Amino acid sequence: MQKTVYWLATARKEGEGPAKVLDRAVVLAGYTNAAVAKLTKDALLRNLDIADKLGCLDDAGLAEMRRGKAPTVMKGPYKGDQLSVDHIIPRAVLPELDNVITRVVVPAMADFLMAHVGLTNCFLLNGLSFLAVIVGLLMMRLPKFVPPAKPASKGRHMLEGFTYVAGHRRVRILLLLFGVVGIFGWSYSVLLPA
Repeated sequence: MQKTVYWLATARKEGEGPAKVLDRAVVLAGYTNAAVAKLTKDALLRNLDIADKLGCLDDAGLAEMRRGKAPTVMKGPYKGDQLSVDHIIPRAVLPELDNVITRVVVPAMADFLMAHVGLTNCFLLNGLSFLAVIVGLLMMRLPKFVPPAKPASKGRHMLEGFTYVAGHRRVRILLLLFGVVGIFGWSYSVLLPA
């Protein structure tokens, strides 16, 4: 993707319009689906525009992109960071793209709601959304709960559990993994600086 942005920027420097270059590239590539061709073209032009606005189209940035590397942002609040260029994956090639879109669209909708409705009202809407779950739980008709008989000895009951784990390899591995994450993984986030 970086190389494509590099070639478009080079074409623009030499007086050739990037949109015209992409129109010819779409024809040469043999795109039969006009929607996919437009999506690809728009995404490439958007990436070129972003790279330009962030000051990545200087000689050093173009050299990095020509090698397929991410250039360094030279303007704006992200100055000094590496530029991340979007990837184009047509939905026909990757049907699971819908899941990715929901991971992008839903947070964007949340940002929009927080900005336009207000954080307090967002919490209110979130709380109201639980009413459907509560109503559904109240509508459930389950048989009366009968508690199991208490074991004679808690220590013996615990020993039976350890014996079961020792005799079943999958359970042993799962508990070992859970223990490693619990000891070394969860505390890691607490030690990170804010």
